[in-house]
Amino acid sequence: MLMNTDFADDFLKDLIPYVEANYRTINTPASRAMAGLSMGGAHTLRYGLTHPELFGYVGVFSMGFMDTTLVKWYEKNNAAALTRGAKEFKLVYYAVGKDDFLYRSIAPTRALLAKYGIKDVYNESSGGHEWRNWRRYLADMAPRLFR
Repeated sequence: MLMNTDFADDFLKDLIPYVEANYRTINTPASRAMAGLSMGGAHTLRYGLTHPELFGYVGVFSMGFMDTTLVKWYEKNNAAALTRGAKEFKLVYYAVGKDDFLYRSIAPTRALLAKYGIKDVYNESSGGHEWRNWRRYLADMAPRLFR
């Protein structure tokens, strides 16, 4: 999934330029956010956190890297973007439920962010990989945007 660039091609090369060309938008990182849950969280890790020139605000709900091989690959391919993001992100919001089957993937992912100096707002809740949690996370994250 992290190696497949189909989502990135559509999102970064087609969708964002289309929106910018056809709608009144403020096309700066300070005016753009990306957040996702589960697989969308994986896309946010891959294409939000690695593009601080596009996104000033990033939210990852219920997703992380499950093994050290992925962490190493991600770091090797994104060290410069993570270094830049540490200086430029206005918000990195990270949330997961204690009963989520992906819970154990959060610590290694957050440790990588910390290694690069990326500070996150961390929300660890009860519950699992479920809409009830994701609605809570969005309600907590949304008022923190564009301040």
